[in-house]
Amino acid sequence: MKLKIHIVGFLTIFLCFFYVAICVAQEDQFLETCLNVAEARDKKLVVSREQIALSKTRVTRSFRNFFPYLLLQRTYSKGKTLAYYGGNAYESEQLGAKLTQPIYAGGSILATYRYDKFLSEAAKLNYTKNREDLFYKIKTAYFELLATREESQRLVDASEQITALYKKVQYEYKAKAISELDMLEAQVFANKIEMMKTSSQMNSELAKNKLLALSNLSSLEELIYQLPDKIETPKAISFTFDECVSFLKTNCVELKSAQTSINLYQQKKKIDTAKVIPNFSLDAFFGQSGEAFVTEPLNLSEVWNVMGKVSWLIGGNTLEVSQSEERTNPSEITTADTRYENSTFDMKLSILDNLNYFVESKESTVNFNQANADYEMAVKEATLNLQKFYNEYQQSLLNARANAQDVDLKVRKLAVLKKRNDFYEVSTLEVMDGVYKYSDAVVAYAKALAQNYTAVTEMERLVLVPLRYK
Repeated sequence: MKLKIHIVGFLTIFLCFFYVAICVAQEDQFLETCLNVAEARDKKLVVSREQIALSKTRVTRSFRNFFPYLLLQRTYSKGKTLAYYGGNAYESEQLGAKLTQPIYAGGSILATYRYDKFLSEAAKLNYTKNREDLFYKIKTAYFELLATREESQRLVDASEQITALYKKVQYEYKAKAISELDMLEAQVFANKIEMMKTSSQMNSELAKNKLLALSNLSSLEELIYQLPDKIETPKAISFTFDECVSFLKTNCVELKSAQTSINLYQQKKKIDTAKVIPNFSLDAFFGQSGEAFVTEPLNLSEVWNVMGKVSWLIGGNTLEVSQSEERTNPSEITTADTRYENSTFDMKLSILDNLNYFVESKESTVNFNQANADYEMAVKEATLNLQKFYNEYQQSLLNARANAQDVDLKVRKLAVLKKRNDFYEVSTLEVMDGVYKYSDAVVAYAKALAQNYTAVTEMERLVLVPLRYK
């Protein structure tokens, strides 16, 4: 017999825990599904993902600059000589490969690559920021919907009670058991409860529409999970304020974005500085070339040339110096007047052709200093916001717990008032006053619930860490 009792007790406890687990999982799955649908359908996030893909392409492009540029070319031409030389038709052909390789660009190639890498990181952070902002709005609407739905359900029950009590007061007034003033007071109670119920229902409908709009849903029936009927009394978060601050410094998207901006403008300064450092590059061509009258076979001879080039920005003036060597294979030369070796030195000085450098360099310095100032301000603002929301969390947690106890107390007092009213120990107006106080406590409890869950959601958006475990 005792064994049966123990088995029944165990099964009862197991079923209770199983039911609670299902309810918690249902709530988690409903919210999780809303977030997943919103992330997949939100157009702003779609554009952010495209920006990430674009930034990766930019990184690939800048990485390509570390390697030589190869050009394959073939040139063919036909013509006639002057009549003085016989007016014979001729043809010429050249084919080969051209190679261009920067030797030293003042560090601009590496700086450009790093700049594009930071741009890619900024694009990812922008996506994370947009997603977390969207998730914050959805979670806020979700918790607001749960709080207002529970509030509305309780106020509907209170409205039914107040309606029944108001009818009883009307009978008492007709029987001249109460005065006209009491009758008017009862009507005020009924109007107040009706107003509270209507307001709660409107807020609940608004929260539902907000959740649907943010999640890109036409109705809640699109989801396979049902919206939970209740919202739990909030629990304490699992971390202290100092721990939250440490999470903020390492995870906060705003701070990471501000730091990335500093890195971007730092690389931009290096790119601009590289312009006033001599840049060295090498061009080389190797192939075959030949020219002959159309009556003779076109024999191609080996041709190659190498050119070294230096470019240097000096006070807004661009100096370019190049030295080239060009040769053909002498064994392929058929006429004595054919040029088979050539050396060329070229120097150019462009006067005030690049004054943009001074503007771009100044802009980079100003933007870099601005980025540092923005980072310092972002750290202060994020820390103060975290402290603000942490205080709101603590205050609303105490309010929610106190109001939950107050609601329970009002329910018990109301039950006592109803029994005493049945025995004519208290007036019906006192019972109506008890219903009103209960409704007021319900509204205060729902408000504290919404404030607490919103404050925790704000903190999680800043630190990117789940702060409250179920």
